[in-house]
Amino acid sequence: MGESSATFGAQETSRRRTQLRYIVKRPVSSGRRIAAQSSLLHSGRRRFIQLMSSLAPAGPAPRVLVNSVPKAGTHLVTSILDLLPEMRTSGIHLDQVVAGRYGKIDPETAELDWLIVRSMLGRVKSGQYASAHLWSHPTLFAILAELGFRSIFVVRDPRDIVVSDAEYIHHLRRHPQHQRFHEDYPDSDARLRALIDGFPAGRWGHPQLSLVERLRGYQPWLEPREDVLCCRFEDLIGNAGGGSNHVQRTRVAEIGDHVERHLDEERLDRICLAAWSSQSPTFRKGTAGDWRTTLDGATLSYFRERVDADVMAAYGYQDA
Repeated sequence: MGESSATFGAQETSRRRTQLRYIVKRPVSSGRRIAAQSSLLHSGRRRFIQLMSSLAPAGPAPRVLVNSVPKAGTHLVTSILDLLPEMRTSGIHLDQVVAGRYGKIDPETAELDWLIVRSMLGRVKSGQYASAHLWSHPTLFAILAELGFRSIFVVRDPRDIVVSDAEYIHHLRRHPQHQRFHEDYPDSDARLRALIDGFPAGRWGHPQLSLVERLRGYQPWLEPREDVLCCRFEDLIGNAGGGSNHVQRTRVAEIGDHVERHLDEERLDRICLAAWSSQSPTFRKGTAGDWRTTLDGATLSYFRERVDADVMAAYGYQDA
């Protein structure tokens, strides 16, 4: 029995190394694997990915959580993790709805929420990552510390988040808010304002808080923590996305160091080339500052009225 398990483990390790070499040579593959992390992936395929991940042997520490405001760049970072040696997806994604937290956190029901969160995070093996859209909370940080997670928090210009989210919901038929957006918010300006202001629960889906409330919910993730690395979307897209290749290399190397996967120069170059991919199901343009061509004067003024300057500054973005 021990010999059989050892043989299986050796075969799995060999297969994963072969797959990694193939991925590095074929950058387009990263986009296909990004799909495995979508919270909107068909449930049958998501369960299959989770099953296969649960059967795979654990890799070197640590466990990893990639967390962000939705549409801030979770999939960009998971595509980078996919290309790191001995790192793979767990197929697990958590968000406010999965954790049972509609709107503000209710202390009276928080215990049930944390049981769900801990159970799901506990299924992530060493050498695997999970993705998430979870607000900050002391209990969450305690669970992550207990389970030995290293976390990566991804931030992006909130104006680009709103633009990207509006287009994503509008065009993705299986999104739970898609029908609401078509019937209640028939034009682009109405959709953008709905995401800025939030909306109540309705016949088409769950409610959503205002952008300011959501940003404030995530904001403590920005505070310095030894086990949390904050990454800026704009720093990870390189020249191809309107950023800088030099900054991209620096930030990707930091991600590798944070999850204890130290990269040589050749591998670093290959990962940077492969990471930014239009093959992702959540990819729209993937560029920095796209809001400048989408938010017209009236809508931009509306954004400035509703989104406090101190929140923008906390995330490192100034009004322009």
